[in-house]
Amino acid sequence: MSDVSKIKLQWRLEHAAYVTAEMLIGLLPGTMVARLGRGLGLIAYVVAGKRRKTVRRNLRIAFAGEKSLSEIDFMVREVFCRTGANLFSALHTARLDEAKLQRVVEVEGSEEFAATLSSGQGTVVVLAHMGNWEALAQVFPRLLPGSAKAGTVYRPLNNPLLDARVERARGRIGLSLFSKRDTPLTMTAFLKEGGALGILSDQRAGNAGEVVPFFGRPTSCSPLPSIFARRAGSAVVGVSIQTIGAGRWRMKLHPLGEAKPDTAACMRLLETVIRESPEDVFWLQDRWRPGRREPLLQEGKPPRGPALEPWGKPRRVLVVGVPPDRYPVIEPEQSVRWEPVEVIPGESVAALAARLVSLDESQVLPVECVLGSRENRLLIKACRRVGFILIDAEGRRI
Repeated sequence: MSDVSKIKLQWRLEHAAYVTAEMLIGLLPGTMVARLGRGLGLIAYVVAGKRRKTVRRNLRIAFAGEKSLSEIDFMVREVFCRTGANLFSALHTARLDEAKLQRVVEVEGSEEFAATLSSGQGTVVVLAHMGNWEALAQVFPRLLPGSAKAGTVYRPLNNPLLDARVERARGRIGLSLFSKRDTPLTMTAFLKEGGALGILSDQRAGNAGEVVPFFGRPTSCSPLPSIFARRAGSAVVGVSIQTIGAGRWRMKLHPLGEAKPDTAACMRLLETVIRESPEDVFWLQDRWRPGRREPLLQEGKPPRGPALEPWGKPRRVLVVGVPPDRYPVIEPEQSVRWEPVEVIPGESVAALAARLVSLDESQVLPVECVLGSRENRLLIKACRRVGFILIDAEGRRI
């Protein structure tokens, strides 16, 4: 069998498995589906150590100064449980009619949203990977008044059979899908015609992003909500979806208000959305991932204006055996907090590794990396043992 034939067979098997799962789950009560998904999420929490570490790091950065480590650890567990529940519930929700949807999804703020759309300039909707996304997709188009249309920017699925199924399903409920195949002019025109365009904005944007504060730490963020809002003269709202019981959710609309719709303002709005129910957010992407070669350098377009101001959550760097005059030059200076670590003669790899972990756990804000020397084999082995990033005096990964 050729490689092409194998890929096509894989697509067909994936499609068949998805359709079967959706059909079987659709036969069960919604509360049972949610509890089943929650249980499987708990299993994933136990066995997926690497993913658990990523979620914990994200939550430590986002809620440093607000939550204790014990509260963070509880949140991590709940994130996995709700992710499982929302994943399975999304399959169940896809088969619900309008009357059943109204019983399981509450909507708050729909009047203000209708008033926003009545301007005729369209609305940019800032979204997070949050909650039961199928409930959001099903309910959102029903909130639009009159002939207003709903759309969303999405990444096509790798499996073309599943992708076509998603497009057909979204088309039936009146939701237009825009992908990278569509030009920005097409989406701008959609907004100018009075449409509401949803944009997922909580993921890391890399070098294409704009550096603005997000949960108190400037990072690379998607500029798309701001770009489309300014081009079309559209209003901006955020939408959260929160679990309020087994198989039940609350969808809430959060207006940006009178603030200028730049990227910083859009990310503040997204924070508001996420804070409505952080345990319902999909935190499994390493949102504040250090740079691959130079961990202390920030990806994205250089910060400007207000984005330079609030470095309330600097990157912690443990320093082992490097004098202050050898520290890497990092701009702005307040983005890094250097924390010298005492060098203990004759210390073992295990003992040093344990000390590094203890220092990391001494604060909610996690350690970003360790500054040391390429000649310090003890430190290199200790960092490898506990998975800490080690950099040299040039700021490059060792």
